[in-house]
Amino acid sequence: MEIRQLVTFERVAECLSFSRAAEQLGYSQSTVTIQIKQLEEEYHTQLFDRIGRHVRLTSEGERFLAFANDILNRIYEMRSDMGNENFKKHQLRLGVIDSLMEYHLSDVLLRLYEQHPNYQITIKSAPPSELVQEMTHNELDIIYLLDQPIYDKNWIKALEAKESIVFVTSATSPLARRENVSMEEVIHQPFFSTEAGENYRKALDQYLAARGMALSCFLEIQDPAIIIRMLKEHGGVSFLPYFCVVDQVTAGQLAIVQVEDFHMHMQRQCIYHRDKWVTEEMRAFLKLIH
Repeated sequence: MEIRQLVTFERVAECLSFSRAAEQLGYSQSTVTIQIKQLEEEYHTQLFDRIGRHVRLTSEGERFLAFANDILNRIYEMRSDMGNENFKKHQLRLGVIDSLMEYHLSDVLLRLYEQHPNYQITIKSAPPSELVQEMTHNELDIIYLLDQPIYDKNWIKALEAKESIVFVTSATSPLARRENVSMEEVIHQPFFSTEAGENYRKALDQYLAARGMALSCFLEIQDPAIIIRMLKEHGGVSFLPYFCVVDQVTAGQLAIVQVEDFHMHMQRQCIYHRDKWVTEEMRAFLKLIH
Protein backbone atom coordinates (compact mmCIF):
# COMPACT_ATOMS: atom_id res chain seq x y z
CA MET A 1 0.00 0.00 0.00
CA GLU A 2 1.25 3.46 -0.91
CA ILE A 3 0.11 6.86 0.36
CA ARG A 4 -0.91 7.91 -3.15
CA GLN A 5 -3.25 4.90 -3.33
CA LEU A 6 -4.95 5.99 -0.12
CA VAL A 7 -5.32 9.54 -1.44
CA THR A 8 -6.88 8.18 -4.64
CA PHE A 9 -9.22 5.90 -2.69
CA GLU A 10 -10.32 8.76 -0.43
CA ARG A 11 -11.02 11.01 -3.43
CA VAL A 12 -13.07 8.33 -5.24
CA ALA A 13 -15.04 7.72 -2.04
CA GLU A 14 -15.73 11.44 -1.79
CA CYS A 15 -16.70 11.92 -5.45
CA LEU A 16 -18.28 8.48 -5.95
CA SER A 17 -16.84 8.77 -9.44
CA PHE A 18 -13.62 7.40 -10.89
CA SER A 19 -13.59 9.99 -13.68
CA ARG A 20 -14.12 13.02 -11.39
CA ALA A 21 -11.50 11.72 -8.93
CA ALA A 22 -9.05 11.30 -11.80
CA GLU A 23 -9.74 14.83 -13.02
CA GLN A 24 -9.22 16.35 -9.56
CA LEU A 25 -6.04 14.39 -8.93
CA GLY A 26 -4.59 15.02 -12.39
CA TYR A 27 -4.52 11.30 -13.25
CA SER A 28 -5.96 9.38 -16.14
CA GLN A 29 -9.06 7.34 -15.27
CA SER A 30 -7.12 4.15 -15.97
CA THR A 31 -4.52 5.14 -13.34
CA VAL A 32 -7.25 5.61 -10.73
CA THR A 33 -8.78 2.26 -11.67
CA ILE A 34 -5.40 0.51 -11.36
CA GLN A 35 -4.65 2.02 -7.95
CA ILE A 36 -8.03 0.97 -6.54
CA LYS A 37 -7.59 -2.49 -7.99
CA GLN A 38 -4.17 -2.77 -6.36
CA LEU A 39 -5.67 -1.93 -2.97
CA GLU A 40 -8.45 -4.45 -3.43
CA GLU A 41 -5.98 -7.17 -4.40
CA GLU A 42 -3.67 -6.37 -1.48
CA TYR A 43 -6.48 -6.54 1.08
CA HIS A 44 -8.46 -9.31 -0.67
CA THR A 45 -11.68 -7.34 -0.71
CA GLN A 46 -13.89 -5.16 -2.89
CA LEU A 47 -13.97 -1.50 -1.92
CA PHE A 48 -16.53 -0.21 -4.44
CA ASP A 49 -19.58 -1.55 -6.19
CA ARG A 50 -19.53 -0.41 -9.80
CA ILE A 51 -22.96 -0.74 -11.41
CA GLY A 52 -23.07 1.03 -14.72
CA ARG A 53 -21.91 4.56 -14.10
CA HIS A 54 -22.82 4.43 -10.44
CA VAL A 55 -20.12 3.91 -7.80
CA ARG A 56 -20.83 3.08 -4.15
CA LEU A 57 -18.68 2.06 -1.22
CA THR A 58 -19.14 -1.52 -0.09
CA SER A 59 -19.37 -2.21 3.64
CA GLU A 60 -15.70 -3.23 3.53
CA GLY A 61 -14.98 -0.01 1.66
CA GLU A 62 -16.63 2.02 4.42
CA ARG A 63 -14.47 0.30 7.01
CA PHE A 64 -11.40 0.88 4.86
CA LEU A 65 -12.31 4.56 4.48
CA ALA A 66 -12.27 5.03 8.25
CA PHE A 67 -8.73 3.61 8.40
CA ALA A 68 -7.63 5.62 5.36
CA ASN A 69 -8.97 8.87 6.82
CA ASP A 70 -7.15 8.25 10.08
CA ILE A 71 -3.86 7.42 8.34
CA LEU A 72 -4.02 10.39 5.98
CA ASN A 73 -4.97 12.78 8.77
CA ARG A 74 -1.88 11.69 10.71
CA ILE A 75 0.27 12.13 7.61
CA TYR A 76 -1.09 15.62 6.97
CA GLU A 77 -0.54 16.48 10.64
CA MET A 78 3.03 15.19 10.48
CA ARG A 79 3.78 17.20 7.34
CA SER A 80 2.34 20.32 8.94
CA ASP A 81 4.29 19.89 12.15
CA MET A 82 7.57 19.01 10.43
CA GLY A 83 7.36 22.12 8.28
CA ASN A 84 6.28 24.41 11.11
CA GLU A 85 9.06 26.19 13.03
CA ASN A 86 6.86 26.22 16.12
CA PHE A 87 6.96 22.42 16.31
CA LYS A 88 10.59 21.79 15.39
CA LYS A 89 13.04 20.67 18.05
CA HIS A 90 16.32 22.33 17.14
CA GLN A 91 18.58 19.86 18.91
CA LEU A 92 22.36 19.86 18.78
CA ARG A 93 24.58 17.37 20.61
CA LEU A 94 28.17 18.52 21.09
CA GLY A 95 31.16 16.71 22.53
CA VAL A 96 34.11 18.78 23.78
CA ILE A 97 37.17 18.55 25.99
CA ASP A 98 37.26 20.74 29.12
CA SER A 99 39.91 23.23 28.01
CA LEU A 100 38.04 24.05 24.81
CA MET A 101 34.72 24.22 26.63
CA GLU A 102 35.79 27.08 28.87
CA TYR A 103 38.22 28.97 26.65
CA HIS A 104 36.78 28.61 23.15
CA LEU A 105 33.29 27.15 23.15
CA SER A 106 31.70 29.48 25.69
CA ASP A 107 31.91 32.49 23.34
CA VAL A 108 30.54 30.43 20.46
CA LEU A 109 27.58 29.32 22.58
CA LEU A 110 26.80 32.90 23.55
CA ARG A 111 26.69 33.95 19.90
CA LEU A 112 24.68 30.87 19.00
CA TYR A 113 22.13 31.74 21.68
CA GLU A 114 21.91 35.34 20.45
CA GLN A 115 21.16 34.12 16.93
CA HIS A 116 19.06 31.04 17.74
CA PRO A 117 17.53 31.21 21.25
CA ASN A 118 15.15 28.35 20.38
CA TYR A 119 17.97 25.80 19.97
CA GLN A 120 18.30 22.94 22.46
CA ILE A 121 21.99 22.20 22.96
CA THR A 122 23.41 19.30 24.94
CA ILE A 123 27.14 19.22 25.70
CA LYS A 124 29.16 16.19 26.73
CA SER A 125 32.58 16.90 28.24
CA ALA A 126 34.94 13.95 28.08
CA PRO A 127 38.42 12.85 26.91
CA PRO A 128 38.95 12.71 23.12
CA SER A 129 38.85 8.91 22.85
CA GLU A 130 35.42 8.77 24.50
CA LEU A 131 34.06 11.59 22.35
CA VAL A 132 35.26 9.90 19.15
CA GLN A 133 33.51 6.68 20.14
CA GLU A 134 30.22 8.47 20.86
CA MET A 135 30.38 10.35 17.55
CA THR A 136 30.98 7.06 15.73
CA HIS A 137 27.82 5.63 17.34
CA ASN A 138 25.78 8.76 16.47
CA GLU A 139 25.42 9.75 20.11
CA LEU A 140 27.05 13.12 19.34
CA ASP A 141 26.57 15.31 16.27
CA ILE A 142 29.90 17.16 16.40
CA ILE A 143 33.03 16.73 18.52
CA TYR A 144 35.53 19.49 19.30
CA LEU A 145 39.00 18.27 20.27
CA LEU A 146 42.50 19.43 21.03
CA ASP A 147 44.88 16.64 20.11
CA GLN A 148 47.43 15.41 17.64
CA PRO A 149 45.95 15.49 14.11
CA ILE A 150 43.56 12.54 13.83
CA TYR A 151 41.97 11.33 10.63
CA ASP A 152 39.52 8.71 9.48
CA LYS A 153 37.98 8.08 6.06
CA ASN A 154 34.53 8.17 7.71
CA TRP A 155 35.00 11.65 9.21
CA ILE A 156 34.57 15.19 7.96
CA LYS A 157 36.97 17.64 9.61
CA ALA A 158 35.36 21.07 9.55
CA LEU A 159 38.17 22.80 11.44
CA GLU A 160 41.87 22.25 12.07
CA ALA A 161 43.81 25.02 13.83
CA LYS A 162 47.30 24.90 15.33
CA GLU A 163 47.66 25.70 19.05
CA SER A 164 50.79 25.99 21.20
CA ILE A 165 51.07 23.95 24.40
CA VAL A 166 53.34 25.65 26.95
CA PHE A 167 54.87 25.31 30.39
CA VAL A 168 53.52 28.07 32.60
CA THR A 169 54.28 29.33 36.09
CA SER A 170 53.54 32.21 38.41
CA ALA A 171 54.97 35.55 37.26
CA THR A 172 56.85 35.73 40.59
CA SER A 173 58.60 32.38 40.09
CA PRO A 174 62.38 32.44 39.47
CA LEU A 175 61.73 30.32 36.38
CA ALA A 176 59.77 33.20 34.84
CA ARG A 177 62.89 35.34 34.55
CA ARG A 178 65.18 32.74 32.99
CA GLU A 179 65.85 31.47 29.50
CA ASN A 180 66.73 27.92 28.43
CA VAL A 181 65.40 26.23 31.56
CA SER A 182 66.16 22.50 31.50
CA MET A 183 63.29 20.04 31.21
CA GLU A 184 64.55 18.13 34.24
CA GLU A 185 64.35 21.24 36.41
CA VAL A 186 60.85 22.05 35.18
CA ILE A 187 59.31 18.66 35.88
CA HIS A 188 60.75 18.60 39.39
CA GLN A 189 58.87 21.74 40.38
CA PRO A 190 55.54 21.34 42.21
CA PHE A 191 53.44 20.32 39.23
CA PHE A 192 49.72 20.75 38.57
CA SER A 193 48.48 18.89 35.51
CA THR A 194 45.50 17.66 33.60
CA GLU A 195 44.86 13.94 33.92
CA ALA A 196 47.21 11.45 32.26
CA GLY A 197 46.32 9.43 29.18
CA GLU A 198 44.78 12.02 26.87
CA ASN A 199 45.82 14.71 24.37
CA TYR A 200 48.59 17.13 25.45
CA ARG A 201 49.30 15.43 28.79
CA LYS A 202 49.75 12.11 27.01
CA ALA A 203 52.06 13.74 24.46
CA LEU A 204 54.19 15.22 27.26
CA ASP A 205 54.42 11.88 29.06
CA GLN A 206 55.57 10.22 25.83
CA TYR A 207 58.15 12.95 25.22
CA LEU A 208 59.56 12.51 28.73
CA ALA A 209 59.54 8.70 28.57
CA ALA A 210 61.59 8.79 25.37
CA ARG A 211 64.25 10.69 27.34
CA GLY A 212 64.14 8.52 30.44
CA MET A 213 62.14 11.02 32.50
CA ALA A 214 58.72 10.97 34.12
CA LEU A 215 56.33 13.54 35.55
CA SER A 216 55.29 13.46 39.20
CA CYS A 217 52.28 15.66 39.92
CA PHE A 218 51.01 17.18 43.15
CA LEU A 219 47.58 17.60 41.54
CA GLU A 220 45.92 15.99 38.52
CA ILE A 221 42.57 17.48 37.54
CA GLN A 222 40.75 17.91 34.25
CA ASP A 223 39.66 21.54 34.79
CA PRO A 224 42.37 24.02 33.64
CA ALA A 225 40.71 26.87 35.56
CA ILE A 226 41.58 25.22 38.88
CA ILE A 227 45.14 24.62 37.75
CA ILE A 228 45.50 28.29 36.78
CA ARG A 229 44.22 29.37 40.20
CA MET A 230 46.75 27.06 41.91
CA LEU A 231 49.58 28.57 39.84
CA LYS A 232 48.60 32.15 40.66
CA GLU A 233 48.15 31.52 44.38
CA HIS A 234 50.80 28.89 45.13
CA GLY A 235 53.36 28.94 42.32
CA GLY A 236 54.49 25.69 40.75
CA VAL A 237 54.37 24.74 37.07
CA SER A 238 51.79 23.37 34.66
CA PHE A 239 51.58 22.37 31.00
CA LEU A 240 48.59 23.91 29.26
CA PRO A 241 47.36 25.23 25.91
CA TYR A 242 48.47 28.83 25.48
CA PHE A 243 44.89 29.97 24.87
CA CYS A 244 44.04 28.89 28.44
CA VAL A 245 46.61 31.23 30.00
CA VAL A 246 47.01 34.09 27.52
CA ASP A 247 44.85 36.49 29.58
CA GLN A 248 46.84 35.83 32.78
CA VAL A 249 50.17 36.11 30.94
CA THR A 250 49.09 39.40 29.38
CA ALA A 251 47.97 40.67 32.80
CA GLY A 252 51.35 39.78 34.34
CA GLN A 253 49.95 37.10 36.66
CA LEU A 254 51.54 34.12 34.92
CA ALA A 255 54.60 33.63 32.75
CA ILE A 256 55.68 31.16 30.08
CA VAL A 257 58.64 28.99 31.10
CA GLN A 258 61.26 29.04 28.35
CA VAL A 259 62.22 25.36 28.28
CA GLU A 260 65.39 24.54 26.40
CA ASP A 261 64.87 22.98 22.95
CA PHE A 262 61.20 22.25 23.56
CA HIS A 263 58.20 23.22 21.46
CA MET A 264 54.86 21.42 21.24
CA HIS A 265 51.75 22.10 19.20
CA MET A 266 48.39 20.42 18.94
CA GLN A 267 45.41 20.89 16.66
CA ARG A 268 41.96 22.17 17.53
CA GLN A 269 39.74 19.88 15.48
CA CYS A 270 36.01 20.00 14.83
CA ILE A 271 34.77 16.68 13.43
CA TYR A 272 31.53 14.98 12.43
CA HIS A 273 30.75 11.66 10.78
CA ARG A 274 30.73 11.55 6.99
CA ASP A 275 27.37 9.71 6.99
CA LYS A 276 25.77 12.23 9.36
CA TRP A 277 22.97 14.34 7.92
CA VAL A 278 24.20 17.90 8.49
CA THR A 279 21.31 19.62 10.22
CA GLU A 280 20.48 23.32 10.29
CA GLU A 281 21.79 23.43 13.87
CA MET A 282 25.10 21.81 12.93
CA ARG A 283 25.58 24.30 10.09
CA ALA A 284 24.88 27.23 12.43
CA PHE A 285 27.46 25.97 14.93
CA LEU A 286 30.13 25.26 12.30
CA LYS A 287 29.66 28.73 10.85
CA LEU A 288 30.58 30.30 14.20
CA ILE A 289 33.49 28.05 15.17
CA HIS A 290 36.95 29.21 14.13
